[in-house]
Amino acid sequence: MDRPLYSERRGRPPQMSNADFATLIWSGIKDARAKGVFAETFGVYRNEEGRTVRGRIEDEDAYFLNSLGRSGIRVTTDEIEGGPPRGVMGSRDDLFNLIELLHAECVSEPARRQHGPGDTIFQAPFDHEAGQRILRGKVNPLLRRHDPPLELLPNDQIVERPDDELRPLVSEAVPETAEPIVRDPLEAGISGFLRHGATVQERRSAVKQLADALEPLRGEIKEALLSEDENQLFHIANCFAIRHNNRSQRGDYDKDVWLQWMFYVYVATARAMIRVRERQVGAHEAGASGGSNEPPF
Repeated sequence: MDRPLYSERRGRPPQMSNADFATLIWSGIKDARAKGVFAETFGVYRNEEGRTVRGRIEDEDAYFLNSLGRSGIRVTTDEIEGGPPRGVMGSRDDLFNLIELLHAECVSEPARRQHGPGDTIFQAPFDHEAGQRILRGKVNPLLRRHDPPLELLPNDQIVERPDDELRPLVSEAVPETAEPIVRDPLEAGISGFLRHGATVQERRSAVKQLADALEPLRGEIKEALLSEDENQLFHIANCFAIRHNNRSQRGDYDKDVWLQWMFYVYVATARAMIRVRERQVGAHEAGASGGSNEPPF
């Protein structure tokens, strides 16, 4: 439905109960199950020699109890048709823990599906990443119904879904060419800031990690930005109770607004500087390959 509902027109978006939201998400898990994504882990399938074998985990109850601390969770038996298990009905954290676990360890797409009498037979080999894509494709449209909208990422984490125009900044992988001293805090900062349920303090720590990612790039920043802009960029982190703590720092700003602003500025700056460095290295290598045969030193 494109038009806003009654409560939305009055500034009160409809809120689903934990049980209703779990039922909605469970419909996506059921759709993924129908494609055989759980067969290799919990089900029965035909291996590459043509023999029928059981999945690698025979006791679903024990597996989920050990992994999540919740009993009675099953995703392959007919019980899945009855709706979500009680173990994930009362808490969205429990539901999201289950989704992340399924994505990380339990899904894979079969090579093909054969429809036999009264049942479907799944055929090995299995593709784990393809299974993950299937699960994300089923649950992500449903997670967007959450307030705030959420998204399951390829790294197994459920995070707050950024606005469409900002998604490439946080969803694209950090280039492998980035040095670990830059890449590691950048990836950790993005993950920590967008993590569902992150506190203000956790988001401050994430922004500090992004500032740490920028520190090794200061040389490139000085060359690519005006010096005054460069100074102000680090002034933000140093003076607004992000990187250090002293009496001259400010802590009375609207953290929900300004931490988000700093987050996207820092991520965008780090990615831009990584690209600047890649171009510089590429230009240097191109010049070296087209130059003389003399040794570089």
